[in-house]
Amino acid sequence: MNKYNEKFKYTCSGYRYAPESFRSYRVAIDLSGGGNHQYIPLKLSSDKEKEIGLTRICEGKHAAAALAKKYDRERMKKPNVLLTYGFLDRDNPSRFHYVNELRCQLDAPIESRFRVYKRLKDFLSNEAEYTYSECMLDAAFNPISKKIQNKMICNVDLTKPVRVYLKIAR
Repeated sequence: MNKYNEKFKYTCSGYRYAPESFRSYRVAIDLSGGGNHQYIPLKLSSDKEKEIGLTRICEGKHAAAALAKKYDRERMKKPNVLLTYGFLDRDNPSRFHYVNELRCQLDAPIESRFRVYKRLKDFLSNEAEYTYSECMLDAAFNPISKKIQNKMICNVDLTKPVRVYLKIAR
């Protein structure tokens, strides 16, 4: 389907006496006449799904569709911020090292954040040569601008971790 030949509407389905069974969908309607409707499940929390289900039961399907649309747009507007860890350089304390690919969601469980931390620590403790990008940081340690990539051997202080917040554009 071409994005210019479709429009979206929202709907939900579920069993009336079990509001936890309700699921919300964004429906892509094909305007070219092919009749290919694509149901895309919304990524909402169980509490929001239950609230949409109760709204469907009490106020009707149009109110539930409006609430699903509201929650979907809130989710799309929220900036996607990821978390990784970095370690300070022993030779230059104003520089720190992190790996962009080793990251997790900001609200991820502690186990997955700890897994990212351990994998990064193991990677940097090998003192292997790796490709890196230099970047400027603001006061909250957010990367601002990147420079050219080089190869280097890192000399990190593994006792001083730094949290790095990466903003991913959608």
